[in-house]
Amino acid sequence: MFEDSVRPLPSAEECEKSVLSNIFQKPEFCLQEAVEAGVTKDSFHIHPHGLLFDYIRRRLDQDLPCDLIEVTQALRSDGILENIGGPAYITDLWGFSPTEQYFQYHVGLLRNSQALRAVIENCTQAVNKAYSCGAKGMEVLSETIRTLEEVQNAQDSAGENKTKSIKDLLGTVVDNIEARISGENQEWLPTPWRQVRFSRGGCCFVGARPSKGKSAFLLNLAEHLAIVCGEPACVMSLEMDPHQLAERALSSQSGIATTEKTDKITEKEMMKISAAAAKLSGAPLYISDMPGATADELIVEMRKVQRQHGVNTFFVDYIQDIGPSSNEESHRDKLRIDNALTKMDVARKKLKMTHVFAAQLDRDADGKTPREMTMRLLSDTSKLEKIAYQVLFLGDRKDADPMAEVKEMEAAIVKNRCGSSGYFPMLFHKKLTLWTDDEEKPCGWTD
Repeated sequence: MFEDSVRPLPSAEECEKSVLSNIFQKPEFCLQEAVEAGVTKDSFHIHPHGLLFDYIRRRLDQDLPCDLIEVTQALRSDGILENIGGPAYITDLWGFSPTEQYFQYHVGLLRNSQALRAVIENCTQAVNKAYSCGAKGMEVLSETIRTLEEVQNAQDSAGENKTKSIKDLLGTVVDNIEARISGENQEWLPTPWRQVRFSRGGCCFVGARPSKGKSAFLLNLAEHLAIVCGEPACVMSLEMDPHQLAERALSSQSGIATTEKTDKITEKEMMKISAAAAKLSGAPLYISDMPGATADELIVEMRKVQRQHGVNTFFVDYIQDIGPSSNEESHRDKLRIDNALTKMDVARKKLKMTHVFAAQLDRDADGKTPREMTMRLLSDTSKLEKIAYQVLFLGDRKDADPMAEVKEMEAAIVKNRCGSSGYFPMLFHKKLTLWTDDEEKPCGWTD
């Protein structure tokens, strides 16, 4: 006789509470992670927990607030607050887990318990059928195997399928080859500079010492994407005020050094500034003001900007300013940056984004030209070397005049996963915050 039905089904009550607590505290980030891992309301063995998860998910889909007070009030208004345990229980859930450090681990335990319950349910049905179906043993066996395979497929289909047949990959490869031959190559981000190429969908870094123009470089690239190519782009500033960045964009596009201007602006200059403002206003260029943001907060904002504005290319200025997510990280810079880059890399792959980071080089880079620099100068992190598609260093040319208005600079590609490395000359028009190829006339100027 089958007597195991008297035993309680596998569950993970503490994990359910922890997952819901983290979702309450960081709804956009944690809920998206849970959904991508395959969590549904049926993943929760405790029925009120499943109801609450589904309720928060539907509110987030409608861009409604998901904090403790708003959700509690909404549950009361809909008449289901008491079904979930009342306001005291909701408050206890909110404070159950003080950190999301083990969130993904608890989500895994949740999914594991769900899988075990599904196996028990289907096997119990198979046992009952086996006792009652007499000679139809092979039919019962085949049906049991089929239902268990469905359970396994449901588990495997959570998130993106990680293992694919080469047949499924070749279609994209052939399309990329055709686009490359026809000149419609989408593998590279379009840039305003002949020799700079960044992989679309990749993770790229621009390294320099302070005041060498790395922020301007990222902003110029974002301007080019949005204005010239019409592609939405977002600069996420952890250091500079967004109004300063906007004025820098205005200077580079107008050819008027507004930040350096001390005398009266002429009518002709004002016309150029107005024309540049109109051009920028019509471009899908966005600036996020994120001082001290953690990696989780950056990812949440990226998801929101991607959903609301269709942005897939993000420029982060700069990695050393990403805030700590824990007390341990606050005392260890390498751990903080490595952990942040790990999270950002996972988000980039899942959300099909392109990330370009500015990074500050070690003091050992002082006095060196980019051709003399090595990856060792990014000693703050080891993760960067592993995830980078391209790493570009910026610096002065040897014997360049440090007081020149237009600085003779050099760029060096010190890592390139998709091609060759090398160095080449560039010019930095510091007052205009504008990078150009090695030519005399800035591309932002108009006659």
